Amino acid sequence: MTIATPDLGGLNRAKLFAKAMGIKDIVVIEKYRPSVQSAVSLKITGDVNNKNVILVDDMIQTGGTLLAAANLLRSRGAKDLYVAVTHCIYQSKGINLLTSTSLFKKILITNSQEPIEKLPPKVYILDISPLLSKAIARITSSSVT
Repeated sequence: MTIATPDLGGLNRAKLFAKAMGIKDIVVIEKYRPSVQSAVSLKITGDVNNKNVILVDDMIQTGGTLLAAANLLRSRGAKDLYVAVTHCIYQSKGINLLTSTSLFKKILITNSQEPIEKLPPKVYILDISPLLSKAIARITSSSVT
């Protein structure tokens, strides 16, 4: 298994994710954004040939970045592709683009926002409310003196 960031700005996020998962392989995809609504993946730093890859990103909005990254990963021999994102902007319909393609085996999204429609079975929603509850409790208990 290899962790990939679909853009250089997500490298620290990918490193933290890889460390938490006990995975040493990280690849970086360099992208170029010709417009706000589109992204072009240009280059991969690292080897993905014959490897399963988890694309780690902060959010799904248009889905363009993840789709471009997936196409580049496949062209370089990646096997199964997975997505793990923190937020999904459901109103932008990027999730529809990602679930309508066979490129991704599974898509994991936190419940930072509630889905506005029923999602396909390959989408998994991860409940982060216990994590947020603990963080709020820590913040409020440490600020009370």
